[in-house]
Amino acid sequence: MAAAAPQIYSPVSPRFSPASPVTPTFWIDEMELAPSARQPPRDKSQNYAEYKRQARAKHPKETRPLTLLRLPDELILRVFELLWNDYDEECHVPPVEPLCINKRIHALIRPLWFRTLTVSDRPDKFMTWLLRHQSIHQYVQDMTIELDIHSIHMHCLVTSQLHNLRTLRVDLSDYFAALDDEDDDGVPPVFIKLLSELPLLRRLDLGATSIDPDFAFFLLSDKAPPLEHVTCFGEALDNDVLGALEIRSLKVESVPDNVVLPLLDLERLSLTSRHFDKDTYEELLKSVKNETDRGEKPLKLRRLELDLHYKDSATGKQSSLDTFYDHFLWTLRKSPLYTLDITLREPFSTIFKGYPLPSVRGLRLSVDVDLPFQNKDHLSVLGSFFRLFPNLTHLKLHKVRISPGFVRYTLTKYAKLDAAERALRYPHVAALLVFLQGTQVVDFRLASNDEDEIRWTRRTAEGAFEMELWTTLL
Repeated sequence: MAAAAPQIYSPVSPRFSPASPVTPTFWIDEMELAPSARQPPRDKSQNYAEYKRQARAKHPKETRPLTLLRLPDELILRVFELLWNDYDEECHVPPVEPLCINKRIHALIRPLWFRTLTVSDRPDKFMTWLLRHQSIHQYVQDMTIELDIHSIHMHCLVTSQLHNLRTLRVDLSDYFAALDDEDDDGVPPVFIKLLSELPLLRRLDLGATSIDPDFAFFLLSDKAPPLEHVTCFGEALDNDVLGALEIRSLKVESVPDNVVLPLLDLERLSLTSRHFDKDTYEELLKSVKNETDRGEKPLKLRRLELDLHYKDSATGKQSSLDTFYDHFLWTLRKSPLYTLDITLREPFSTIFKGYPLPSVRGLRLSVDVDLPFQNKDHLSVLGSFFRLFPNLTHLKLHKVRISPGFVRYTLTKYAKLDAAERALRYPHVAALLVFLQGTQVVDFRLASNDEDEIRWTRRTAEGAFEMELWTTLL
């Protein structure tokens, strides 16, 4: 008896029978159609077109997302400027991830991000990173470094390779603090060698470092870069060296006792002194008067910054410098002075009767004391000072407490009030605005610090002031 043929499919399965396999229904439907009647495969371009149509319907043209690369170069630069400002300060090297987005962004932001470098914490790590990435050396134009006795050679070696450097700020306080010999307070020779290898350097900020004779001899030699702006400590400042240097800007941190300033060739002068006495400012007045009376060539001074402290030797209290400023500005009456920045420790107390300076357009006055502008006598004193500048258009009162309690948060509160409540609660501000209404000032700013300020503007000198609340990013 012949054996039964083995079953290929199990009869238990409901999907298959013992006779023949069961073809799925959707296969049968496709197989029954003729090849010409079958549905052609879907075109991928049609899929993309349908996707675009749905995207346009969901996002109209006015609100459609805009890719970064569709922006113009100016806006892309602005985006990465904001990103750079918000970058974590604890990172000691600039971020390089955005440089890898594409070639266009790489070419745009690379010169921007590496134009200014500040070496603060962990300088050895930063300098090692800078030495390894030599391709960015050509973009560095502004650098701030702190040199100590252990790392000065390495830092100067790396910085000497930045041949396009134009501005250098250096802090040598840690270097001098580590020296055993107190008499050896001159500029380090390795730093002098560094300056000789920076041919494009124009601005040098030495901070609290004075110009010693050896360094002065180097600055007058052919190896020194053609400096135009110098910041230094003025205690040991040599007048002959100062006159021989062909600089355009000078910032002296401490005014020397026997000061002679080359005002004829300077375009910007900044004087700061915390032990300013009567003898010093008399010498300064004499120096300025001699320079202005020479008449050999016109003055070039366009910007002047003064932060002088005068303490009475008998009482030890801050004294007003009204007489000094009155005579000092009178000696500058022939200069093309355009911007004036004055910091006072005591408010003005006498009426100014000096010669007007019609060339001044901008005035920034910083007074860290209460100024009761509702007082007519004080307002007249301040008004007499403003009248020295008949063509003044931009005025800023910085760090000024114009009344007790009128500080940072009061500025925001003041901005939220209407005009009637402002005049009622803050009559001192109203009185000041009434006074400025009769001047040429078109831009007036009142600031309590470097972050918050209120700005009043008007289109013409005869128009009314309109207030704006501004918050700076400085």
